Amino acid sequence: MIIDCCAVCAPGPARPENQDNLYINGVFRENFSDNTPFRYSDRVSNRGLYAVADGMGTEKHGALAALIAVQAMDTIRLSDLTGRSMACYLIGRNAVICDMMKENGEICIGSTFAGLAINGGNACAVNIGNSRIYLLRGRRLTQLSHDHTTVLQEPDTGVAAEGPGYRHDEGRRLTQHLGVIPGEFDIEPHIVSFPLVDNDLLLLCSDGLTDMLDDSCISRVLETSASMDRKVETLYESALRNGGKDDVTILLLKVKKEV
Repeated sequence: MIIDCCAVCAPGPARPENQDNLYINGVFRENFSDNTPFRYSDRVSNRGLYAVADGMGTEKHGALAALIAVQAMDTIRLSDLTGRSMACYLIGRNAVICDMMKENGEICIGSTFAGLAINGGNACAVNIGNSRIYLLRGRRLTQLSHDHTTVLQEPDTGVAAEGPGYRHDEGRRLTQHLGVIPGEFDIEPHIVSFPLVDNDLLLLCSDGLTDMLDDSCISRVLETSASMDRKVETLYESALRNGGKDDVTILLLKVKKEV
């Protein structure tokens, strides 16, 4: 089985810095202070490890949280497609982020995480927060991830928003994310294991894409006969045209049986 990958990670036009990061088989944005668009493509056989992280925090702190979320993914056991290894990894990364907060005077930083492990003909998707993972099989687009968010009440209702976490965008609060002080709430990643099929397309992305494009728009782009890099660039350009309010990370995979 061959897995082709194409990705872009770039700041929105109104953003001073890119607080997203990604992981592609050992490659990630090590220099998170470099805000030029990061583009990467890859091809591997039978196995791979991928992720998108969307950092939260002032100045460079959100970018640092996203870097911490992905930089040690080589410790995840690809042989474990139950998601337990990745869940343990996230608990460890949460502890690192919490230590970083303490070292920097209790600053608040955090990150979402959407990860995908592929081993042979099987895969496992794990997420925390609202960065998403989609599967396009045939002409059907399915969201494999779960959005850990709660809708905030209107200010004049007098009803307080439920759930801990960051206000990640207008009207929503994350109920799960990395950067949780022990005792505040438990890290509970959403996990889905599934078999892969020839010609499957898998999309990992930050909400810089999904807040600008709905699922039907995303599906239409993915269903075209365009090349992988053209699909990624079309999604990215469409997100910018529709407002581009946030950083945009798009990681697209195509599964092909070896001939």
